Amino acid sequence: MTQQVAVWFGTEADWYRLQVAVQHHCECALLHATCEAHRLLTNQVSLDHLAFVSQIRERVIAEERTR
Repeated sequence: MTQQVAVWFGTEADWYRLQVAVQHHCECALLHATCEAHRLLTNQVSLDHLAFVSQIRERVIAEERTR
């Protein structure tokens, strides 16, 4: 069986922030298996959503400040 590979389409800076967040929430050692935080990195739909949100983040924040 082949393992599915997910690809990050966001910026390098956003990828770094995601890696930090995943490490912060990692439970692999406790579970003795791949944790949900690391499993997220193998889900293409989730990565695409996170990349999209990271691209529009500043615009949404600016819009909220003007309300």
